[in-house]
Amino acid sequence: MSNYKPVFPSNKLEALTLLYLEHHGVKSLTPEDFVDEYYKVYDRIKAQEKKHLSAKPQMLPSF
Repeated sequence: MSNYKPVFPSNKLEALTLLYLEHHGVKSLTPEDFVDEYYKVYDRIKAQEKKHLSAKPQMLPSF
């Protein structure tokens, strides 16, 4: 029998989503609304990450 226990958050996007939700007052949400909000925030963070990664890297000044 395996002792494997999944870890949450398992990646950077999940961690950022969780941090965002923790700091934006979700106490009054129903469980269903919480799930909806989680995926909405996750998708926004994922899109921003993709945008950030696809941006042309800035060159560092030479010394």
